[in-house]
Amino acid sequence: LLLGMPNEVLSMIVDHAGPQAFPALRLTNKHLRAIANKPFAILNFSERKHVQSLHSMEALVEITAHAFFGIFVKKVIVS
Repeated sequence: LLLGMPNEVLSMIVDHAGPQAFPALRLTNKHLRAIANKPFAILNFSERKHVQSLHSMEALVEITAHAFFGIFVKKVIVS
């Protein structure tokens, strides 16, 4: 029933559910994951904060190289 709704309505539901619900929505099924991915990415990847360590820099490279999430990285802060 829920998944039969238009994507625009599902997007509104995802937005209304809020950031705390994004991880759970993304785990529900592929269709909801696809709809929740963009707001999840904007929230979690727009501004990245990393420390100067090999592990942290490798994580940053992995995120920016990701086919979907990489395009959402707009600002990187290295401390």
